[in-house]
Amino acid sequence: MRRAYAMLCLLLLGCDPTAGLSDSADAALPEIKRYFDGRGSLVADGPWNRVVVDLDADTLYHVGARRTDDETPTFHLFGQDVREGCAVSPNAGTWLMGKAPGTPFRLLPFLESMDEQGHGRLRFTQLDCTVQELVIEDAARPYPRLYDQGYLVPTKNGYTFADPWLGETREIARDLQEVVEWSNLVLLWADGELKSFSDQFDPGDAWGNEPVSVVSMNGPYLVEDADGLHRVTTNASLEISAEPVLADVCRLQRSPTRVSDGQSAWIVAEAPCGSATPSLLRLDESTFELLETVELPFEADARYARAITTRPPVAGEPAPVGVVYLTEVDDDERGTVWAWQGEGSEPLRLGEAASPDSVFTSGANETWDGVVQVNHQTLGGLPAQDWLHFRWDGTVETFAERVVRNTATGEALVNFDGVAGDLPHFNDDGYEVLAKGVPPFAGAATSYVGDKFYARVAEFDGSSGQLRMGAEPNVPSSWSTVGNGVPPEHVRFAWFMPALLFLEDWDSERKSGRLVAYNYELDARTTLSEGVSSFDLTSYPWDGVVYAVPAGKQSGLWFSRAK
Repeated sequence: MRRAYAMLCLLLLGCDPTAGLSDSADAALPEIKRYFDGRGSLVADGPWNRVVVDLDADTLYHVGARRTDDETPTFHLFGQDVREGCAVSPNAGTWLMGKAPGTPFRLLPFLESMDEQGHGRLRFTQLDCTVQELVIEDAARPYPRLYDQGYLVPTKNGYTFADPWLGETREIARDLQEVVEWSNLVLLWADGELKSFSDQFDPGDAWGNEPVSVVSMNGPYLVEDADGLHRVTTNASLEISAEPVLADVCRLQRSPTRVSDGQSAWIVAEAPCGSATPSLLRLDESTFELLETVELPFEADARYARAITTRPPVAGEPAPVGVVYLTEVDDDERGTVWAWQGEGSEPLRLGEAASPDSVFTSGANETWDGVVQVNHQTLGGLPAQDWLHFRWDGTVETFAERVVRNTATGEALVNFDGVAGDLPHFNDDGYEVLAKGVPPFAGAATSYVGDKFYARVAEFDGSSGQLRMGAEPNVPSSWSTVGNGVPPEHVRFAWFMPALLFLEDWDSERKSGRLVAYNYELDARTTLSEGVSSFDLTSYPWDGVVYAVPAGKQSGLWFSRAK
């Protein structure tokens, strides 16, 4: 529930539409509301076009809003004790993050400007619009976790830790290669070494001479750098220790994946160095003692290979091990992917433009032996692939094309065209389409009151689509249409009423539409206002919705109370 962002103090917006509003009691009203009070009350006139409601345990209620007549991008803030509000400019994007435990007061990070990648000049403002002196260039949205003494900020190709209260920054990683571990201890492969940090990003230790591969074993790490292979360990004091191992082994696989039985693990490397073919190596996972070597019967670069299990293991027996590898590797470390089942078999060509980690073997009682992701490409700024399944008898079949991951939910979408894709339900034969034209950045909303309902936008054209709603979460094809021309980002279930609110008939040029409240228990629709560009739900001082109308006779910020 977005209750943390859904409380509104209307009296702080520069006018008082209802005297004594904040002192009124709501106890006599029923706990569950049934309808909204029509258009409601005008709270502040003017060409407001964005509004958001904020609640923080320390600083209580605030409202953020934007106007169309600001000469530069500006964020207006209204708080508990400031009736006229204040403004931060230039301000292209603000994040309503909470107050970190060890800090003296709450700050809101914001970008003065924002490029297509969401990067810009990062600043920090207090709730009275006092902007801190600290500036971070080429930064993105801070990591959402609240750290005790600052913010973890993505910068360029790495991270910076910022303490705007002290006006200090420290570089965590300039060029981040990989997050090796992120738990009570953070271990990063960055800037030509391994770096350790506490979970609060206090700096620890550093080690390495230009690592090229890191494989996590059962506790320690197998790391190859310019000085050879090493057994690397860390401890609670953030110390990194390393000892050389496997002196005549090199070109360790660059995949972090291994086949393990808990005591030993299979990895791929060149052994001895200079061999024309790679080898499968079975290592003790604790000591890295070499237990077994299998020279592979084909030429390949060991760096772009890894071990796989070729069929589900049988209890008490060693796991059957094969190899995935690439040929014709390009600058992005992708190439033609092959799979080798084991001794006596020939390698099976699976597809092109793939990585070694794009092959997944199946479990027991499955129709196909494995799945592979090939034809890696970028569509609409998102990584996409085709999915194939295969059998060891040589059968390879495409069953899903242009697959992307929804950035909000992680759901797979198929047939993505750069704007929208189809939501699939996968089965042994491929998949069935549950909803067509699903946007890649929004998932299904879930109701809070009464029977459980779900809603999502489909038939998305890049601006808006068809809003569908139903009670079966995995059968959206059976859902009913409740709105058309609905932007996915403007769909909300209320927590105080059995209602779904959304903007309908969205005008992509004017950036506005009709604000509708649909009571799903009564099957009743109410239009609250036309020409609405933004809305947010609130429970302070009363349950209701605050919304922005940027143009026309009704321009302003409005509040419609739930009753």
